[in-house]
This record gives sequence, structure tokens and C-alpha cells, in this order.
Amino acid sequence: MTDDDDFEFSVPDELLPWIESQRQRELGCLFGGFYILRDFKLVKVSLMEWSAWLSSTDNRIEYTVVGDAAISTVFLGIDHNFCFADLVNHRPILFESMIFGGGMDQFQWRYSTLGEAKQGHYELVAAVREGREPQMSWGEEGFWNWFREMFD
Repeated sequence: MTDDDDFEFSVPDELLPWIESQRQRELGCLFGGFYILRDFKLVKVSLMEWSAWLSSTDNRIEYTVVGDAAISTVFLGIDHNFCFADLVNHRPILFESMIFGGGMDQFQWRYSTLGEAKQGHYELVAAVREGREPQMSWGEEGFWNWFREMFD
């Protein structure tokens, strides 16, 4: 018989809300937070609300096929800015465009707003059609340029 055989532990019911709030806080920092789109507006929610929403909706924003490439823009709902930015001026990164196939296969861009995501999607479509490098001045590039400038 080991010591573990006699050990039982149950959390008192009154502590469950506090434990859940701590778990959500840690997950929020790890993942940056969870969001849904409600009437085209971002709403910060819990992990459980986000997963229920995502399982009941189509998170695709735009989808365009150009030749042998497909450009897909989706709402991620998980903040991919994580805990790197200061919390006062935090811009969540919640949207992503990706190219599947063609010469720019796996090219990816991320954005903070629905407007940036739509604008970015159509810039990627134009770039694929014209066979050129995308020209973007918003979204993830803006964040990473800011991040790099911090260390220059």
C-alpha cells in the first residue's frame, strides 16, 4: 500500500469559481484571450463561450481562388498577440489570411480588425493575380516592425 492509496482530495464548491477564474486568466495570458464576433463586433469571452461559438458558426471571412492558389481569411478568435504587448495599448491579433497552393503557398498574414482582414485579403488576391509580393502596412507586419524597433 502506498501513501497515494489513502489520499482523496475534493475542492470545496465555494472555491470552484475562483479556481475557474484563475484558469481563465492563465489561459488568457497563454493564448492572449478569447473573442467572438457578435454583429461584426469583437466580444471578449471565456474559453467555454469561445469554443461553443466556434463550433456553431463559420469563421471564414473571405475565400478566393486565383489559378492554382486559394486565399483564405478567417477569424481565429484567439488573440495571437499573446502577452508581448503592453496591456494598456494591447491590439489583439484575431484574423488570419493564408495562401494555399501556387508560388506563395503557406504565405500568411494576421490582423487585429475585421477591416484590416478584408483589406489584407484583397491585397493578397491582387498580389497573387499580379505575381508580386504583397504590399501591406497593417496587421502583423505593423506589430512585428514595432517589436523589432524596440530592440534597435
